[in-house]
Amino acid sequence: MHVAAPPLRRRLLTALVVLAVAAVGVVVPTSTARAAGAGDLVATVHADGVPVEGAYVVVNDDEFWPGDWTDASGEVTLTDVAAGTWTVEVFDPVYNIVIHTAQVTIADGEITTVTFDVELAGVGDLTVTVDAAGPPIEGLVVAVSGPGYDNAVTDAAGVAEFVGLVGGVYDVTVWSPDLGVELGTTETIVAADQPNALTVAISVGALEIELVDQDDSPLVGYDIWLDVGAAATTDGAGIATFPFLPPGTYEADLYSPDFVRVGGTTVTVTAGETTSQLVTLSLGTLAVHVEDAVGSAVEGAEIEIGEPVYAYGVTDASGTAVFTGIPAGTYGVTVSDPVTYEVGASAQAEVVAGASNSLTIVLDPGSLAVTVIDADGLPIAGAWVAATDSLGTTLGDVTDGSGWVDFGTLPPGDYVVEVTDDWGELLAYRLVAVSPGSVGPTDETIQVTFGRLEVTVTGTDGEPWSSGYVDVVGVIGYSDLDDGVFVIDHVPTGTFPLEVWSWNGVEPSIVDEVTIDAGATTSVAVQLPIGTVDVGVTTTDLPPAPFNGAEVWVGGASGTTDPLGEALALRAAAGDSFLTVDSGWPWYESLHSEVVTVVEGDQRFDVVGELPAAGSAGITVVDTVGAPVVGVDVVLGDRRVTTDGLGVALVEDVPSGWRWFEVVLPTISDEYYLGDGSVEIVAGETATATIEVDPPQFGSLSVAVADDGIGVASAVVYVDGWDVGTTDGDGQLLVDVVAGEHDV
Repeated sequence: MHVAAPPLRRRLLTALVVLAVAAVGVVVPTSTARAAGAGDLVATVHADGVPVEGAYVVVNDDEFWPGDWTDASGEVTLTDVAAGTWTVEVFDPVYNIVIHTAQVTIADGEITTVTFDVELAGVGDLTVTVDAAGPPIEGLVVAVSGPGYDNAVTDAAGVAEFVGLVGGVYDVTVWSPDLGVELGTTETIVAADQPNALTVAISVGALEIELVDQDDSPLVGYDIWLDVGAAATTDGAGIATFPFLPPGTYEADLYSPDFVRVGGTTVTVTAGETTSQLVTLSLGTLAVHVEDAVGSAVEGAEIEIGEPVYAYGVTDASGTAVFTGIPAGTYGVTVSDPVTYEVGASAQAEVVAGASNSLTIVLDPGSLAVTVIDADGLPIAGAWVAATDSLGTTLGDVTDGSGWVDFGTLPPGDYVVEVTDDWGELLAYRLVAVSPGSVGPTDETIQVTFGRLEVTVTGTDGEPWSSGYVDVVGVIGYSDLDDGVFVIDHVPTGTFPLEVWSWNGVEPSIVDEVTIDAGATTSVAVQLPIGTVDVGVTTTDLPPAPFNGAEVWVGGASGTTDPLGEALALRAAAGDSFLTVDSGWPWYESLHSEVVTVVEGDQRFDVVGELPAAGSAGITVVDTVGAPVVGVDVVLGDRRVTTDGLGVALVEDVPSGWRWFEVVLPTISDEYYLGDGSVEIVAGETATATIEVDPPQFGSLSVAVADDGIGVASAVVYVDGWDVGTTDGDGQLLVDVVAGEHDV
């Protein structure tokens, strides 16, 4: 389509002209620049014609904020005030609140004189009645904030009294007695020199959480914290009570008397009711005994129990620390030396509910030093060396000039040691056993050498499979030719796990082992179980309708639903995989995602999806001086609307959510990009956005085609590769183009 709108200035092109289009974006206001120089301000403050002494007058000049107090005549002089127009504030001499504001212009080198007629602040009383839609509640805390700040407690009638509040606008908030939960808030005006009354309506319910162990015995002294900050402790019956909570859903964290988090729960409170919830905790006791290499008890060793409870203790004279009330499960336990405070041992502990569990750990810390050398035996400086133990704890450091790094004291056990360069590329991967200190230090030399790996993946259907990647300890390989051959040209030497993943896999489809030799190519062939998957997608309509054009991914395979809403015969890798569906072009909105198990053979999954409810977007396009730009197109998804005489394009039936749009100018030869932006679409509403663009100039291009001076009729003319028309009987063609260079 060709647009030749009157607002776009036209001129004849007599030469090739190149115009640059300015950067496009949403208009952002800028701050006013300060004028050079300074002047003086003389201000007089009156109240009912009487001078006000002690009023503070300040100029908000964005930097220095000059200010002073008025004298007995109500006058104050502020010198060397920056030239410009500023907001001046006047503060009450008694209550120190702003009682007047005005815009004042300070001229360079001049004295500006102003008089402010103000109304001095006064005080009034406020009576707040808390209406809980039931019997009055005594003991609630009512807080007021505004020109003044105060709080009071409701009496037996549910009333809180405030005396002598400075007049003005106040926020009034009602809190539970422990200030843990906000129950309601509103705004009111306190008029000076008179009583004021306000009723605040609140909606509350009560919550009781009862904690018992696996034997139904009450758990006493346990702290329960709600996600709104409220807390309560279980009583002798194992019950924690929250008497005042707004209706809603809360997350509760449960802590033992030893401050160990032992669990959590979700509770829903209903207005006017008491919600009771029983939580049963399966708890056990864990006794950790620490001894040294010769079997003697270690006193003062620090014990930490890891996720999900994070308990802490110190061994006694017998070398034992006892932890009670630990939820059943498996935990990582670390022991720190009582002298060096360094972690010297670690182990895993199994806690069985209702049992006294025990764990003995030998505190005989070892040490680890690593030297990294290249293929020629020369040290590699600046390499990052990381050591990870069986609990997932990682230590790391950089090799020095001799290629050496010392990890110092470490718990004995197996460590994965990885060496990477400055770019994070893996240079080496080793499994290193750190010996107990009584055996001696562990010194490991790692030589960095590389080999090559080829993995050929064939499906059980006999066809090559390329819809994923192979992973060797974080080094990734792809099948560039889609022939089922995955190549990694640069793999550290050693024996590693080999994993084959589909693009959507939750777990690797194949786990194998591979040995890489220096300077050699290792070839591995694996067979991948394949399933044939059909996916049906329907809408939420009644009756359901097929969803045409949805994009489906599962087990490394992808497809698009047909008019029947089906993506058929997808060749998917067997195993657990994400099944994801989106709406396809133009919105690509997520419709569905779940984990499914793909099996060999034929399989079908049916899912339901729907685009979000639609709204509209009113996009206003203006030029660099704020004038509307008429006749340009706003493109939003598959919607395309031309701006009207006000520069507005109303784009309708757009799914809700953040959406990207472009502003373009169609020309006879091409589409001219002007800018882009985003707008948040709200269902059932019209969202608005304004974008500033710099429209190009247009000109006319006259093309004459002649053969030995004779015009050639019906010659096809291309501008920038686009067919723009044919010459007339005289061999002439006149076209409108954007100003600039063009290939004809």
